[in-house]
Amino acid sequence: MDKSITVNGAKVHYADNGEGKPIVLMHGWGCDTTTLASIEKVALESHRVINIDFPGHGKSPEPPEVWGVEEYTQVLEEIV
Repeated sequence: MDKSITVNGAKVHYADNGEGKPIVLMHGWGCDTTTLASIEKVALESHRVINIDFPGHGKSPEPPEVWGVEEYTQVLEEIV
């Protein structure tokens, strides 16, 4: 199921699917949720999978200001 959350003024898209112990997928710089789609597909066979489009990537628009590690970490914390 596609979902979104707003963290520090940035709308963040993520997918939350499946059942079981959760696995959180986090793409690298310049990538998005589609980069990890093959991993998500396999993991969904036995796990709940949360696949995040970090701000400025995929379906998540750019954050309102320049972000550092702390702001991206807050996104992860809010979703989890």
